Amino acid sequence: MNYLKSHAKLLTLILLQISVLHANVGSGSFLKRGVSARAISLGGAYVCSAEGPAATYWNPAGCVNTSGFKLQVSDLVDTQFFTEITDVNYPQIGITYSPSQPIWTFLSYGVGLGYYGFYVEDIEQYSSDANYLGKINYNESITILSFAIGVDNLQIGVSYKYHYQNFGIANQSSNLLQNLKGMDFGVRFRPLDMVLFAITVQDQYETGEEDLSMPVITAGVCLEFDQFLLEFDYQTVELSFNRYSIGSEYKFGELYEWSFRAGIKDIPVTNSYIDRQIISLNTKLGVGVGYSILFNERNHGLIFDLGMQQEVTPSILKPFSRIVATSITLF
Repeated sequence: MNYLKSHAKLLTLILLQISVLHANVGSGSFLKRGVSARAISLGGAYVCSAEGPAATYWNPAGCVNTSGFKLQVSDLVDTQFFTEITDVNYPQIGITYSPSQPIWTFLSYGVGLGYYGFYVEDIEQYSSDANYLGKINYNESITILSFAIGVDNLQIGVSYKYHYQNFGIANQSSNLLQNLKGMDFGVRFRPLDMVLFAITVQDQYETGEEDLSMPVITAGVCLEFDQFLLEFDYQTVELSFNRYSIGSEYKFGELYEWSFRAGIKDIPVTNSYIDRQIISLNTKLGVGVGYSILFNERNHGLIFDLGMQQEVTPSILKPFSRIVATSITLF
């Protein structure tokens, strides 16, 4: 029986790895698809623009730039091609709070909490003799707690991650300290009204006995005008290609505001030290639209965002996906 349980666990991991192959294999890889429809439609160029609940993942420093409470609920649908894995769900929910009045007239702060899940249902399992044993479910989630402070044009934030995995088998155990996974750090600095710089450092942490989430450093610059936004992010990842992403957004309207977005994600930068036959990187195109409405003079309202991201180079040998994301934000 123990052998069958181990075998079922191995099959689950193999299927999971196939489903996330295009996004770098490993536990927690589901987050590489992104968080929030706006970020996905901007091609993941979001370390500067991230504010509110999505900032818990993209840049914790953005938690300090909200006014009062902000709640965001998102859902991602990953349409896998050339695979048989279909029942995959990515629920996302986050909340931030940042008081409108600073402390001591100059110090602001913000806190955020985000839950990001990955669920695969009805995974068939077989014994070593190819006998059908039934179906199991796999789920994985990362909960992120963020805190940020701001002084004038500078914001600094940190995030702590709690990583949970359920392989759908018996005799699985873990404790709180084992599931606490690393600390992320983020900074945003606005030297001019229309210029914003940001940098984030995502810490390396163990997700299994021989499975690591590699450290990631992302630096970005954003140009913000009255109706137009342009962001450029450059990212370095250990044991992978450096890459950059570009996102743009055009907005119009006041009480009822429309936003149109487009972006390019993961444009690889040549690295002679890495064999391109071993590590590959698939560029993705993002498009999206947003609609927001204000309820009253206190600036409470609702934002609806829709985003899509399509991999550029499909292959029968390498699965590719089209991600469709929807987000609803209350503020």
